[in-house]
Amino acid sequence: LRLVIAEYEVGWIPFWLEDLDRKAGRRESLGLCLAPSAYFNRQVYATFMQDGVGGFLLQRWGADNFLWSNDYPHGGGIWPYSDEVIENTLGHLNAETRAKVLGENVAKVYGMPIPEPMARQPAPDAEAIWKRPWLKRKGFTFDKPTMGL
Repeated sequence: LRLVIAEYEVGWIPFWLEDLDRKAGRRESLGLCLAPSAYFNRQVYATFMQDGVGGFLLQRWGADNFLWSNDYPHGGGIWPYSDEVIENTLGHLNAETRAKVLGENVAKVYGMPIPEPMARQPAPDAEAIWKRPWLKRKGFTFDKPTMGL
């Protein structure tokens, strides 16, 4: 069984799994052979679009379980700024991790080949139609004023 958690972002997952493992305590008494996080790592995947915390945590956790998405054509999605959001949230990662998160993981989950990359197509009225200045915020930080908080 494989499970894909969609549209909840991913930054919360590493903490939740750490807490779940701690609270599971003696997993044998629950009938579990493995820690809850081990089941997650083996069988669960999660999607994200613009999750700075998730992108930051990918340096240490989630490279095999997180799937980037853009939610096109929904109004809450990040299209046509996908490449900018990818650079802002994942630009610090090495090429191997980026390749997994941007395509290899989803291809593995669904047993599909990875298509050839497509060049960005012009979206002439994008700024007029899709006004989302938060998409262009550069990088991730824990500094609240920089985050706009």
